[in-house]
Amino acid sequence: MFSSKHITFDTSKTGLERSLGPLTAAVMNIVWNNGNQPITVKEVWKRAEKDYQRKDLSYTTIASTMTRMYANGLLKRQSSDAGAWLYSPAETWNAYHKRVVFSIMDSFAGDETDLIYLRQWLRDHEVEV
Repeated sequence: MFSSKHITFDTSKTGLERSLGPLTAAVMNIVWNNGNQPITVKEVWKRAEKDYQRKDLSYTTIASTMTRMYANGLLKRQSSDAGAWLYSPAETWNAYHKRVVFSIMDSFAGDETDLIYLRQWLRDHEVEV
C-alpha cells in the first residue's frame, strides 16, 4: 500500500478502489456517470442498489458517505429548490486520476534510486516520455 499526504493507493485492489474505498468508489462512479448533472443522495442510493447490487446500504449510509466526501473535497454540493442537496464531482475523472498518478510520482521525487527504477520500468514497458 502506498500513501502520501492526501492519497492512499492500495495495489492489491483494482480500478478506482485502489485509491478510494469500495463505497466511495461506487459513489464517485455514479456521480461521474451522471452526465455532468447534479445528483441527489436518493438517486445515488437507488443506483447503488441497482448498478452495484448493494441492497445492504441504507439511505443514511449513502448520505453520510456523501457528506464526508463533500467535506474531503471529492464532491461539490448545492441546495435544490426542494431542499435536498445536489452533489456533483469536484473534479473530472481524468483530473482525479491525474492527481493520484502525480501524487505517486511525487513520492519518488526525492530519491534517485527510486527514479532509476522508475526509468527502468518505463523502458521495460516501452513507455515513451
